[in-house]
Amino acid sequence: MKKRIKYIIPIILMLFVFAFNISSVSAAGTYFSDDFEAETNGASPPYTNFTEESKTGTGSCSIRALPGASQVVSLDASLNDTYNIIATFNELDPTDAKLTLFNDLYINSMGGATYITFGNQSIQAAYVINADGSIESASGTAISASGTIIGRVEYNLQTVININSKTYDIYVNNILVGDNIACEPSSVTTSGFVMFGIDCTLTSPPGVTTETFFDNIRVVGTPPNPPNPQTGDYSTNYLLFSLLIIPIVCMGYFIRKKRLL
Repeated sequence: MKKRIKYIIPIILMLFVFAFNISSVSAAGTYFSDDFEAETNGASPPYTNFTEESKTGTGSCSIRALPGASQVVSLDASLNDTYNIIATFNELDPTDAKLTLFNDLYINSMGGATYITFGNQSIQAAYVINADGSIESASGTAISASGTIIGRVEYNLQTVININSKTYDIYVNNILVGDNIACEPSSVTTSGFVMFGIDCTLTSPPGVTTETFFDNIRVVGTPPNPPNPQTGDYSTNYLLFSLLIIPIVCMGYFIRKKRLL
């Protein structure tokens, strides 16, 4: 019996290590990624991926090289101005359970509203970050209180569309700030899209401006498997781990029980 245990334990341990190194099985698929490093500093759209979707007044868009940071795309507007950019992509996997948008956000001047919209040809997540830092859906439903977003602070946002339930969740720096928000019908006929915008409306005080930076934009599709919380990817690692750890624990228990007897 001791000889069998001697050879079985290393095999189980090898399988245990193997389970934590399978990253390609049922892993999330990245459909879109852009960090704006390929763009020319100061350039206006069109860019490699993003183009101008609409604008009013003197609203503008440009590539900015921030001190000590990578290049970002900057949307600027003053009183009554708006500006929107859009990127589209195709070949989404119809079996995906979720679509997740990752992006970095920095609002240098919070005089108006910042819009984030993404989805597929059927549904979209569309919400607004207001001048007071609160978040609401594009249809006006309150999502989070004022001060959720503060000016001149960098944030990592995750917007997760649950395709089957047609709802979405919003995470700010990995903290859930809104869940089960109803999606809206898609405004774009392509397979997938991301759209960012700003709006300085008539309610803004004269001279107030809005300036928002976006960076490190990524859209990931995820099949219906448990998520890896450290990477945001979905894989079978945790299922394999569960199937392997139970025999290891049981074997240790019986070995210890036999020795005590």
